[in-house]
Amino acid sequence: NKAENVSMDRIIDTLRNISLVKTYSMEEYELNGIDRVIQRQQKLSINTVKSVQFFSSMQVIILGFGLAALTTYASNQVLLGLLTIGGFV
Repeated sequence: NKAENVSMDRIIDTLRNISLVKTYSMEEYELNGIDRVIQRQQKLSINTVKSVQFFSSMQVIILGFGLAALTTYASNQVLLGLLTIGGFV
């Protein structure tokens, strides 16, 4: 989020001062600066997406193991006669 704010500030600042940028022939410099900021923002966005996907996958795995363990436990209780199928459901 901070990188996005920095990149937007840089772009807005460049656009506000476009006449100064052109006067001093700094178009290439500003373009390279904005490009670096945008590339950094893209890398951070990719890292954010990767971490969200990782945590989502881990959540699915943990829930899957939990449900499998619960189903196994309940089915053993039904086989031992300590729990009915209606109680299991």
